This record gives sequence, C-alpha cells and structure tokens, in this order.
Amino acid sequence: MSNNFSFSSNQHALDKVTFRFWVLCISLLAILPTFCIMGIASAVGNADDAVVGVCALLSILPLIIASIFSVLFLYAVWQQVPPDIARTTPSKAVIFLFIPFFNIYWQFIAIYGLGRDLNQALKQAGLRQQVNETVGLTYCIVSIASCIPAISTLIAIASLIIGLVYMSSLKNGVVKLLTVPQPLDDLVNSK
Repeated sequence: MSNNFSFSSNQHALDKVTFRFWVLCISLLAILPTFCIMGIASAVGNADDAVVGVCALLSILPLIIASIFSVLFLYAVWQQVPPDIARTTPSKAVIFLFIPFFNIYWQFIAIYGLGRDLNQALKQAGLRQQVNETVGLTYCIVSIASCIPAISTLIAIASLIIGLVYMSSLKNGVVKLLTVPQPLDDLVNSK
C-alpha cells in the first residue's frame, strides 16, 4: 500500500490520534479509583449511600471527558483505515453507537471490527499485525456483561482496564501504519 499523505498530514493525524488517546487514558484512570471504592463497598455489602454518592459525583466529569474522547479517538482511528478496507465510514462507526439496543450489535463492528480492519491495512502495508483483536472482542463482550446488576461495578472496572489495553493496541497500530516508510518510487512520482 502506498502512502498518499505528506509527512505533515501524517504527523497531524498521528498527533490527533495520540492526543485523543492520552486524554482518554487519563480520564479513564481518574474514574478507576471511584469505581474500585464502589465495587469494594458493594462486594463487602456495606455500601454507604454517602460513599457511593461521593464516588459517583467525583466520577461524573472524568466520565463525560472519557465518553467524548473515546468517540473522537474511534473516529480518528477509523479515518486512518483505507476506504477499500474499512467495513464502515468513520461517521457511521461513531453515530451508530448512539442508537439504543442497535449499539449492542454495532460495537462489534465499530470497535472489534476496527481492530480487524486496521490489521488488514497493516498487512497490506507490509507490516506484521499489531492490533490485538482478541482483546477487542473481549472488550465488546465484557461491556455488554457490565449491564448485569449484581456484578456491574466489578465488570465495569474490568471493562475499563480491557478497554485501555485495546485502545492502546489501536493507537500502536495507527502509529505503525502512519510511520511506515514511503517507497522511493512513490516519492519520485509524487513530485
């Protein structure tokens, strides 16, 4: 696969994906301690309403930031998958996640499918596969399981951790794809 972008546009795309990834990570890590406190309190059986309320309040802002940047991150990563490989467009991938009940199915396309398509793009570029598709599939399944009331907090913690691992894998795949050296004949033909 020849790289049709100049270095500056590749660098801009790389900066955008990396920035969104780190904001997402920081906001998710800010949520993790409050989820852990709520999970421990629920597991022990003495979940004080005040403790749960404070934890929920402390996690609202990071949760909003994480939600926004997860969507922006997914969109930015989908933009890097060549159209001839991508199973959907970046806009559809993100927008369809907001359709109630359909999003349960769609996350397997938009999130798990993204890893598969990115691996195909990496393979087409002559690179070994980078994105861990199994972690993406696990994330989709665990995020659905987090709706089970009795264990939702504990599963949500697992979902956060698995999601971070998968997003890191996606970011590394995009970095690899955008930093692949352009063949010399492509450089000569682009002038």
